[in-house]
Amino acid sequence: MKRRDVIKYSALSVGALLGNTFSNSLIAKTLDVFKNDEIAFKLKHFKNQQFELLTAVIDTVLPETNSPSASQAGVHFLMDSIIAEVMNDEEKLGLMVNFEAMDKYLTSKEFLNLNSDQKTELLSNILLEENDIDDKILWGVQTMRAFSIDLYLVTEKIAEEHLNYIPVPGNYEPCINVSEAKNIRWAI
Repeated sequence: MKRRDVIKYSALSVGALLGNTFSNSLIAKTLDVFKNDEIAFKLKHFKNQQFELLTAVIDTVLPETNSPSASQAGVHFLMDSIIAEVMNDEEKLGLMVNFEAMDKYLTSKEFLNLNSDQKTELLSNILLEENDIDDKILWGVQTMRAFSIDLYLVTEKIAEEHLNYIPVPGNYEPCINVSEAKNIRWAI
């Protein structure tokens, strides 16, 4: 595959992922029924090994702090469902070309056996394009990072429990101090 094709597929996948924030919020609301019930969830797109790696990558991007990790918020389930049920074949192809390159590279580095600091360092090195990383690997990590952050922010659990959330909009106040918003981001 030529570099232009990789960039084209990557741009399509990132555009599809980030351009659908509104639809993602609707999907997140309906798919939040999983509530981290791993036993009841059947993978629709990823293979078990890929799903395990995906979970480790998104938990490295969004680890547990004063808010839940990405997997605790159910982002990995949402990602699998959205790829399987929402994306068209061209978008899936672009995403999976990069994901498989990332998967192969991270597996060769024994990513799943590394501690959290080593995982963070490895992903950071990829994102900083150190060691002449292949474009597909870079785009795979960037896409999974962007997709996981986007889905994380629209999950019901994160929106209601960790962001400013008002289910019914109130009066519009265009100029308020950040301190009045408790210094935290608003849910979409």
